[in-house]
Amino acid sequence: MTPIWILVNLFFTCLAEEAIFRRLIQQRIYDPVSGKYALLVSLLVASLAFGLAHYNGGVLYILLASVAGLFYGYIYYKTKIIESAMFLYVLFNLTHLLLFTYPSLA
Repeated sequence: MTPIWILVNLFFTCLAEEAIFRRLIQQRIYDPVSGKYALLVSLLVASLAFGLAHYNGGVLYILLASVAGLFYGYIYYKTKIIESAMFLYVLFNLTHLLLFTYPSLA
């Protein structure tokens, strides 16, 4: 089950969400905004949107997803490679699955 979950998570969650929140939102805000606040504004808006996309989990989940979105966005900004953010997202989700989900089922 885990290899299938990884592939589904990669292609249907991480790839799609990172394309939307990093490329579509973050990059499109960052490019036209000039000055020292371009990174801050683009990261905050994209990360907040990412958090709000996870509203089904409640307020705490929105906050946690927003913080995670800051990390994904910063990795994307530093590397300029969307796959870096996707890899971090998959790694985080896999860690959560293996360390928190499966042990709770035991």
